Amino acid sequence: MKIAIVHDWLLSMRGAERCVESMCRVFPSSDIFTLFHDQGSVSKTIEDRRIVTSSLQKIPGWRKNYRSLLPLMPCAVERFDLSTYDVVISSSSCVAKGIIPPRRGTHVSYVYSPMRYIWDLYPQYFLNQRLMPRWRERLAAPVLHGMRMWDTASALRPDMILTVSNYAAKRIGNVWGRTAEVLYPPVDVSAIALGEKRSDYFLMVTTFEPNKRVGIVIDAFNELGLPLKVVGGTGRFESHYRTIAKDNIEFLGWLPDETVRRMYGEARALICAGVDDFGIIPVEAVAAGTPVIGYARGGIMESVRPIETSGGSDQSVATGLFFGPDPSELISAVKRFDLMDERIWNRRAMRETVMRFDRKVFEREFKAIVESAVSAS
Repeated sequence: MKIAIVHDWLLSMRGAERCVESMCRVFPSSDIFTLFHDQGSVSKTIEDRRIVTSSLQKIPGWRKNYRSLLPLMPCAVERFDLSTYDVVISSSSCVAKGIIPPRRGTHVSYVYSPMRYIWDLYPQYFLNQRLMPRWRERLAAPVLHGMRMWDTASALRPDMILTVSNYAAKRIGNVWGRTAEVLYPPVDVSAIALGEKRSDYFLMVTTFEPNKRVGIVIDAFNELGLPLKVVGGTGRFESHYRTIAKDNIEFLGWLPDETVRRMYGEARALICAGVDDFGIIPVEAVAAGTPVIGYARGGIMESVRPIETSGGSDQSVATGLFFGPDPSELISAVKRFDLMDERIWNRRAMRETVMRFDRKVFEREFKAIVESAVSAS
């Protein structure tokens, strides 16, 4: 079979790009189509493919302003010529699922999320005066309305939609009216060592986008006075967070994967306040035997086992605890964790609970699903 993988953009190695990397392992002769490609920004497994970029890559200064080209992306992705391919696999959190499929081919779309910023998170991105002045929001409103119409219509194009969690599947049903099959994304669990020595700090690994709710964590640890290390960053709120944080909070920027994996094993607990459709970072922390203190909403509810509902059997080992929507509940959860006996956490058993998310499991199941879809078409 001649196979094409269509991904929104290749600009860094994050969760979606790890999925593309696994897709390339499963189908090593596949070609890749993407709106933008910053050469050298992704793994060798991806870079070694034939990569076709869109006409938008020719626009001067696209690296700094590619997000502002959103209104042009549907047209750009539809212009990819996929007519000679037997199978098209789209990897989509933006527009990739909207490709024009080959007439006799099979289109399987792995959707991370319907575009949050045009749907449920629209108020946080476009009605927030700190992010966007009112006059720009008024100009954007009709454009985004058109994007929603295209997004809904193009969701009918894939023959099959896969997604990353039951939470994401529900959103896909609500927004597009389509049924999605759940296939949890790949996490390189075997590459993460179980932590041997614990330090005194709490850890947060995140971007600074609105849905990550970083401000709540900063405010909580300002009050708690406990050490917090923040890995990651970028985003329109970064300078604000750095300004309001007290000395007990340390911003480290983006670090190499090896360093972050070591920090997972050292940290007392991982803090997750955002709402993610799945959330690879909590799984990575649990793989290192580190408990998660997470906001009780989103995909984290499918990967972290809270101590409140866990019993004594190996099948119900606790891997964290949850807090509610009020910021004061995060403070209460951290205080509660701070008083817990360290022996509560069975770290080796915790690691076993996330082996079902291992990369090899994803690759085996993804291959079987695609082959089954092709046979049925």
